[in-house]
Amino acid sequence: MKAIKISRPICDIIDKNGTITTTIHSIYKSTCNLKSENRLISLLLKNKQMNPASIMLDSSFFDGQMAIGDTVELTKISNNSNIKESFFQLYVDTDNIDIFDPSLPCHHFIDFSQMRNINKYLAKNETEMGIYPLLCKHYNDDISSSKSYYSSMMENYITPYLNDFINELENKSHSIDLKFTIGFGAGLTPSFDDLLVGLMSFLVYTKNDYFQVISSSCLIRVDQTTDISREMLLLATKKQFNEDIINLYNAIDNEILFMDRLDKVMKYGHSSGHDTLCGIYLGVKLFGFPSNKKQLKLL
Repeated sequence: MKAIKISRPICDIIDKNGTITTTIHSIYKSTCNLKSENRLISLLLKNKQMNPASIMLDSSFFDGQMAIGDTVELTKISNNSNIKESFFQLYVDTDNIDIFDPSLPCHHFIDFSQMRNINKYLAKNETEMGIYPLLCKHYNDDISSSKSYYSSMMENYITPYLNDFINELENKSHSIDLKFTIGFGAGLTPSFDDLLVGLMSFLVYTKNDYFQVISSSCLIRVDQTTDISREMLLLATKKQFNEDIINLYNAIDNEILFMDRLDKVMKYGHSSGHDTLCGIYLGVKLFGFPSNKKQLKLL
């Protein structure tokens, strides 16, 4: 098996250091996460969507001998023709490999015509255990849900903190305390964290200075969430996002392609895609126009 695609940040590290020594952190159906010092690197099976810290393999399955805690070395080579690949020593030809750039496109204009219907899309494609029903309680004039996935105790706990967070966004507060919200939700990347990633992606795309407030707030509390979500949030604070999000913004001026890309984001994780779109929805609603104009009323 060999590496056939790599994210730009990981390629640069291997190119500079020659070798990265990692240990296997976790193994899933299509992803094997490697831990190197204070970060995670994802080994992905062929045709899996890239993330900002990932390497795609020319394989449709993982070796059954892999185990959590095993050492895996990622090593730079200049010619892989005579190299025997293994999961314990993965050689990367940094000069001859497909590179994924996790940076959002530089927009020549901001066209929200495709974004204005995102609330309808969220309602139509509501996902179980996501943050959407809680968001609907705050914006019941714009989005609605008849479903409830959380116990009354859990809902009563998180609702005031979620409302405080949204109110701070609306007021453009200079600091936001995420102590009680970051890490909220089920799964490897909790719902609120996915929402934060979606929101940050919109602020980066629109070059909104409020990104600095959100990213700084994340950095203070990022250790409160799961390892995988922590890595995702850290990458977002560096303005690096997964391939589905990059492709979504690249299609913003093409209605048919944009809807197709929305569907692809939706398929990310159990509720992660929908939660990420909830964050983009917040971005459009609260930051879609310059601050001297009214908030955007979605259609």
